Amino acid sequence: SKWGTQTFGHGPRGLPYGNKSLVAVMVHVLVFEELAKRCGVESGIYEVLQPYIESAWSNPEAGGHGALGYNASYKDLAEFWSRSGLFALALHLKKEREDMQVALAKIMHQRYPWFRNSHAYGEPGGILGFIGLSQVNSAYFEETLSRYAWWFALAWQRGNGLHFTIPHMGAPYMEGPVLINNGYAVVTNIHKKTLFITGSINQNWLDISKLPHPISDAMVLEQPDGKVRLQTRIPGSKIVYTTDGQDPTLNSRTYKSPFEVKPGTVIKAMSVANNQTGRIAVRGIGFDKEIWKIVDATGFVEKARSIERAKFAIDGDKHIGWIPDVGEGASGLPHTIVIDLGKPQHVSLAGVRFMLEGGASKQIRVSGSKTETGQFRLLGLANIEKFQPDNNVPLESKNKVRYVKFEFDSPDNHPAQKLLMVGEIDIR
Repeated sequence: SKWGTQTFGHGPRGLPYGNKSLVAVMVHVLVFEELAKRCGVESGIYEVLQPYIESAWSNPEAGGHGALGYNASYKDLAEFWSRSGLFALALHLKKEREDMQVALAKIMHQRYPWFRNSHAYGEPGGILGFIGLSQVNSAYFEETLSRYAWWFALAWQRGNGLHFTIPHMGAPYMEGPVLINNGYAVVTNIHKKTLFITGSINQNWLDISKLPHPISDAMVLEQPDGKVRLQTRIPGSKIVYTTDGQDPTLNSRTYKSPFEVKPGTVIKAMSVANNQTGRIAVRGIGFDKEIWKIVDATGFVEKARSIERAKFAIDGDKHIGWIPDVGEGASGLPHTIVIDLGKPQHVSLAGVRFMLEGGASKQIRVSGSKTETGQFRLLGLANIEKFQPDNNVPLESKNKVRYVKFEFDSPDNHPAQKLLMVGEIDIR
């Protein structure tokens, strides 16, 4: 975002409103992240987005009103309802930040008529805000809902049940009276405690142990501590793998927990479910990234912030990337990043994972140096005519190097935007 924090929105190609992102998108994701964790899915989305959410919150201790804003520059009291309710629900599920939960519930209680003006465009934001309020402060919820008993009574049609109509803000994003009326069936019955969230710890009403797992491709992830973690996009499938460069078979070793490998090892992994196998994932493991540091990077006015952003290029997760220079006034490529390997090493290959087309460079230059301030000598050059996510650059290094510089010179041919989005950098 323009404030230098990670964000969600329409994607880096289409962050609206001056590259400020959308809090409304984030709060939905944060609620479902917590529900997914109850089903055993690991995630760190909250930790990534928390600084942005914090900047958009109107903190009462700083003279604010307590609601969650649209972004840091628009902390409104007009369309705050679903944003505030959903984020309060996410915090309630996480059992964190009681001060924020109290403030969010309080302003919702004080300004409850604005639920019909909820972001975005009324419904189903009104419904979602009510559900959040019901869990964070049941007394506020029951008092607020009781003031609309007449409204629900007038919406009742004999033979049809609840027939609620869309409020004045216009058509919702998720259009349809069926959705809205079912949503208010949840709202008006939630106090009875007869509705349970899938994967709830206390209510084992849904046994998924015997359900068939959908096949999902395996992923090979390198943790910052140097260990390799294998997982599938949809949890549940068995994963088999090899470390000798051979393709895995059904009889290959079964993955159980993160494991250590030597630099240069090639990991091949494959998911197995319902007598089907996913595509083979391949990843060559480089040097121990736990001792790596980013010592220089471009992408932001302040060097320290540029370096902080660039750390995502070596975090071991190709799905969380280094995305420099996407705020207001972004200049685009070229961009540079310098990695300290921690000690002098012989290098033979560099790998660069671009996250999407339109976020790649047509040229990758890799240089090396023994010292941070010394002269960098060209080790390898790759010219990429057609976009591909994974790119290898053979390196020619007779002598050991400690500092490796990557230069991304020219944007790819995608017409939408000239960004750089690097999911991961590997060196071996």
